[in-house]
Amino acid sequence: NPIQRAFWMLLAALLLLSLWDLMSLRKLPTLSLTREIPFTLSHQTPVKVQLTLGPRPNWMKEISLYDFYQDSVLTQGLPIQVPTDTQHTYQLNYRLTPLKRGELNFSGVEMEIKTPLKFFRLITFQKLAQVSQVYPNFSMLPSLSLLSQPKAHVSGLRLSRQRGSGMEFQELKEYEWGEDLRHIDWKASSKSPTKLFSRVYQEEQGQQVFFLLDCGRRMRNEDHDFSLLDLSLNAMIMLSYIALKSGDQVGFLSYGGISRYQKPLRGVGQLPKLLKSLYDLEPTFEASDFLEASRELKKHLQKRSLLVILSNLRDEEAPEIQMALKLLGKHHLVLLANLQEPGLGNLLKRPIQKVEEAWTLVAAQFYQKNRQKLLQNLRHQGIHCLDCEASQLALLLSQKYLDLKGQKLI
Repeated sequence: NPIQRAFWMLLAALLLLSLWDLMSLRKLPTLSLTREIPFTLSHQTPVKVQLTLGPRPNWMKEISLYDFYQDSVLTQGLPIQVPTDTQHTYQLNYRLTPLKRGELNFSGVEMEIKTPLKFFRLITFQKLAQVSQVYPNFSMLPSLSLLSQPKAHVSGLRLSRQRGSGMEFQELKEYEWGEDLRHIDWKASSKSPTKLFSRVYQEEQGQQVFFLLDCGRRMRNEDHDFSLLDLSLNAMIMLSYIALKSGDQVGFLSYGGISRYQKPLRGVGQLPKLLKSLYDLEPTFEASDFLEASRELKKHLQKRSLLVILSNLRDEEAPEIQMALKLLGKHHLVLLANLQEPGLGNLLKRPIQKVEEAWTLVAAQFYQKNRQKLLQNLRHQGIHCLDCEASQLALLLSQKYLDLKGQKLI
């Protein structure tokens, strides 16, 4: 039958073509493929990732790439369709937004390759291991110099020199008639038969800012897709930058499931070291023991400091909080940044439509009243308090620091 013969001939031809198409995959070459991404990333900040693909065999015209990474990222632009010209090197970009701090691991790139006759589609994986580190959001830091310099002038952050009324020795000079006799350096003067020397002082500026950072389960609560710990770290970095630029030292101690100590560092050049010591801190599921953290702090912190406490304390802990802060307040200037529960403000403003909503509102008002009572008692103890939403913490905390510096309290 001519029709059957034609059918079988056509089928045989298709099989031969398919076999030839399949044979093109027999010796699959290793392609020249590299990835460029900054080693240091900022949490929740988009970054460009570049995949560079070198020349490839002529038959590999249609190819698409998909970069493989661990979870907790958002991407835009994957998979990437590579242009069909096989003799050129292509730099292919996509956008990546890390959603979690810590290490971000890339394992390789998945390639989808169509055979020359497009009968088959091969999915292969090329190893391309790489690691980046996701830090708290430091993208605002370059603009902070505009904040710190004017404030330093207005709030008294400028270094002021005073003879005889400062706290730090600066130099010796020849004594002049009328100066305070208490500032004569008799040891230095004894070496000169005809001259007296007095000490010149400058107002002490190299103070110490130390953070006590809560990593307990309450810091897991989220405010606009950021945990309270995420936003606390952002505020901590912002204030650290300003303090280091002002000549102060900065260190921290974490508690609440993660106990990590960073001794105070001096100079804005130490900011990367500070970032590296805290970038992978995550909130735990453990309850925070503030009293125990205060005892641990005493072992590390001897010099009088501005002690900044970043936490989400509640009124049921009032006795131990007041006891611990009273103890700390004897040696340090204490600033408590007590973060509000996310959504509490909206809950207090929400109109009531059902009986259940009325009970919820009463409970929220009772909670807020007790919270304000706790903070009021702490202020009477001489504790400086901030009561704010976590999203507002960075600016309010930095402004409070500048105000305290301006009042010469630190």
